[in-house]
Amino acid sequence: MSYKYRIIIIVSVTILFIAAGAFILLKPENTAPGNIEGKVSVAPVCPLVELDKPCISSPADYLDRMVFVKDAKDGKIIDRKLIDSNKSYRFEIAPGKYIIDIEQKEGLGIGGNVPAEVSVKPQETTNFDIVIDTELK
Repeated sequence: MSYKYRIIIIVSVTILFIAAGAFILLKPENTAPGNIEGKVSVAPVCPLVELDKPCISSPADYLDRMVFVKDAKDGKIIDRKLIDSNKSYRFEIAPGKYIIDIEQKEGLGIGGNVPAEVSVKPQETTNFDIVIDTELK
């Protein structure tokens, strides 16, 4: 085999490996969105809980409350959603690192465990439950 053909084969094999590597890196699974979801709880809602009188949060504790997804690098809001009737939220979002936060409303408590950083992987769901601390003692 001549030197010219060896060079052509080496270059061809190199191009093939580069193309295969690019295909693996750009596969749709690596760029497919993931999800962030969770439940939202408000507690405590009564200053003193008695065994025979359960203290249950009302829909007003959740109504019109926004959950935000912010870019972890610059803090810009990427998406926002209202808490749904099941006291839950869900975002479909590109893989990456994000900050989960909740809208602060006067008299309705503060985000007890937010803001918080979460990571999203392609085609996976990241679960993050939000606790709103009413600061009732």
